[in-house]
Amino acid sequence: MTVAEIILAVIAAAFVVLVVVAVSTLIKLGKTLEVARKTMETTQKDTRPIIRKADSTLALMNTNLSNIAGVTGAAKSVSANVAGLVGVTAATLGGPLVKGAAFTYGVRKAISAKSAAKAAKIVKKGRGK
Repeated sequence: MTVAEIILAVIAAAFVVLVVVAVSTLIKLGKTLEVARKTMETTQKDTRPIIRKADSTLALMNTNLSNIAGVTGAAKSVSANVAGLVGVTAATLGGPLVKGAAFTYGVRKAISAKSAAKAAKIVKKGRGK
């Protein structure tokens, strides 16, 4: 065997080792990809019912939100009606009540002034004796 033949034999042996390592790596990669494919199928199968339930839940929430919007609109209308009623009541009763209170205050002052004058007159008569 010559030196050239030995070098070719070493190169051929290295190439065989390289091919064996490459084939082994490709087989492991194939197994890994198969496990990943099975995991994806399982995840997809398990996820579909969850997505359907989430979709129905969101639809139900949208319905409830539209109902709440109707209720808040009605509450707004009621509060506006109550505010109007309070305004009408204040205008209707407020003026006469203030006038009645003022009249009562005036009558009370007049009576107390008359009583004071009467008392002063009595005191004056009493001193005069």
